[in-house]
Amino acid sequence: MFNIEKVTDYFYKIKTNTVDIEIYANKTILKKIEEDDTLKQALDITKLPGIKKVLLMSDAHQGYGFPIGSVAAFDYEEGIISPGGVGYDINCGVRAISLNVDVEEVQKNAERILYGLYAQIPKGAVSDKAIYYLNEKKLRQVTFEGAEFAIKNGFGEKLDLQAIEDNGRIEINNDCLTNDAVERGKTELGSLGSGNHFLEIDKVEEIFDKKIASAFGIYQNYPILLLHTGSRGLGHQIAIDYLRLFKESANQKKLSFPNKELTSLPFSDKLAKDYFEAANQAANYAFANRQILGFKALQIIFEILKKPINYTLIYDIVHNIAKIEQHNINGKNQKLIIHRKGATRAFYAKHSALKNSRYFEIGHPILIPGTMGSNSYILVANESDQTLNSICHGAGRILGRRQAIKTLKNQDLIAQLKQKGILLLGDSKKGLLEEAPLAYKDIDVVIDITVKANIAKKVAKLKPILVIKG
Repeated sequence: MFNIEKVTDYFYKIKTNTVDIEIYANKTILKKIEEDDTLKQALDITKLPGIKKVLLMSDAHQGYGFPIGSVAAFDYEEGIISPGGVGYDINCGVRAISLNVDVEEVQKNAERILYGLYAQIPKGAVSDKAIYYLNEKKLRQVTFEGAEFAIKNGFGEKLDLQAIEDNGRIEINNDCLTNDAVERGKTELGSLGSGNHFLEIDKVEEIFDKKIASAFGIYQNYPILLLHTGSRGLGHQIAIDYLRLFKESANQKKLSFPNKELTSLPFSDKLAKDYFEAANQAANYAFANRQILGFKALQIIFEILKKPINYTLIYDIVHNIAKIEQHNINGKNQKLIIHRKGATRAFYAKHSALKNSRYFEIGHPILIPGTMGSNSYILVANESDQTLNSICHGAGRILGRRQAIKTLKNQDLIAQLKQKGILLLGDSKKGLLEEAPLAYKDIDVVIDITVKANIAKKVAKLKPILVIKG
């Protein structure tokens, strides 16, 4: 069905009537991508108005509407915005914190830390337990202030903002939250969620660039806290509500789409602008959520170790978001609406987007987690705009959740990981099976493709000591 052209061992193209689909993969990963509807979904994206570029990263797999692990850029004037192109978990992201304490202390106390975190960190798909409860006024304040709200209320330091994408806050012009999103957001600020969300402590397994690692606050003897979560029920409700509103508007305007999951509106449309504002409010909620969760986890860990809180926020990076950016495509500088779904930004040294970041001189840390039983990586971008300053966000699934449960139903993952020296706790066996390492691509291969395609270079490799799943 698809005429795939091999450009290099790590880069492929599919020509379409509008733009090429650009694929970062090797032969093995490409075969996995061909097994589901990833390529069909990418082809459908090329049929949307104003399309300028479609990328599939090395972790790409089938998603809702747009593939997860995809980047799609549309012309600012003539293009569209699509809730399916952002995803339900708006500003799902990863935070990495270096704990300034000897890793051996954490390993000696790993079981106590595991159970302490598990008992005190709110988790689960629907949570009425939060670290910080909100009334409506304060909730709206969170969606305007982002991570700064958390810091003003005692969760972290102002210096942290320099190590968060967008400095932990996206500028909001209009309050466009839906009523249901407000209600869901009141009781979930400072909660982990479920699915692929996690909290773990890793040891630094290998450092590839000591100078950059040191600038990031990464050292061989310091453990690293990794946290993966997003805007929780508030962001999910924004996606649900605006998808419904988009579909109603599209029907009235008699718009048609290659797939109903690609329902979208011209970015010039007022409803499209309202969604963009609401999604950014959800993104700010997510920044505050990770700031609160990360600091709460630090308090628990250092209390168990009987040490003062001493940490360095390495970075907080975003995926599942739409951004307005300027990029050079085919020799022309263009204003674009970029959908990064299961993809993250990758800004290199001295990029203008980092002017208020502590990483302006070296490029920001790129956080790419593996699975609860595999390595994670921290990278830094090479000086190139070939991917619209974008990169993969993780390992990428090869088994759907139901398929994973069916395939792995008799496995005791907690026992298996314990044999590897990794402690694991989760709310349910079903949830753990859904997120088992075998349900994902090999993270080492995904990273190898990214490096050999000259998108980024490795700074450090991490290995889990303990993992908590929602």
